[in-house]
Amino acid sequence: MIGGLKRACLIGGLALGLGSSAHAGSSLFRVCFEEWEPYAYIGPDHKIQGISVDILRKAAEGKGWRLDFQAMPYARCVKEVEAGKRDIKLFANPDEMPGLPRVATSTEYWMVAAVVHNSAPLDQYRDIQQFSGFQVGRVNGYEMPEPIASFRDWKEILAPGPEENLKLIHHQRIDATFLDLMWAERKITSLNLKLKVLRPLVVLMPQVSVLAPNRAHEAEQLENEIKSLFRRGDIDRIYRQHTGHDLKSWLKLAGRSDAK
Repeated sequence: MIGGLKRACLIGGLALGLGSSAHAGSSLFRVCFEEWEPYAYIGPDHKIQGISVDILRKAAEGKGWRLDFQAMPYARCVKEVEAGKRDIKLFANPDEMPGLPRVATSTEYWMVAAVVHNSAPLDQYRDIQQFSGFQVGRVNGYEMPEPIASFRDWKEILAPGPEENLKLIHHQRIDATFLDLMWAERKITSLNLKLKVLRPLVVLMPQVSVLAPNRAHEAEQLENEIKSLFRRGDIDRIYRQHTGHDLKSWLKLAGRSDAK
């Protein structure tokens, strides 16, 4: 996941972390994910890092579990967890992969926001109708949520990736795009682009972790560990370490305070 949006393909799998999936046991959890900075991604040092990685490591520490992380395309991660080849899939919408055990307590939110050029007359998001007649960048293969998915009164321009859409807006070749707020703001700053992210959010969608069919008992244990991390303030500490703000502050900055 880049920009917090589901993508059909991304990169070849890169195994990093603790343990080996070839010797999986009850205490070894093989975790797959599609990259989504700052939650789980491969850093410049080729190590897997991020908010969600640190949260899961902290939770696993409390149970004595070992973790093996692997970045892979979204669809492949789904198939491997469904088949029991991987034990945990990070970053799923609540209605995805029905019937499989899951950790329903969300530690990440897909904060979908509109991005426009600094010179655009829009200063805040009110409703999707604001973008009528716009040329809107969409990444090929991304599945957009409502109300974006069914809106038709604009011209969609396909691009191979979210970063390309940001650059197209910067050069005023398209008018807008919709991306994860935290990812977009970090990328706009790092690339020094003349763009603004509108508040409040278009969509706020909690993300869940889904486990393999034979991991139902561990899903309940992991759920309890995550809840314990919230109570102890560990989730907020990890968010502050990576972003300078705790989770609740991010949701308020995004114009939403109705998350758990």
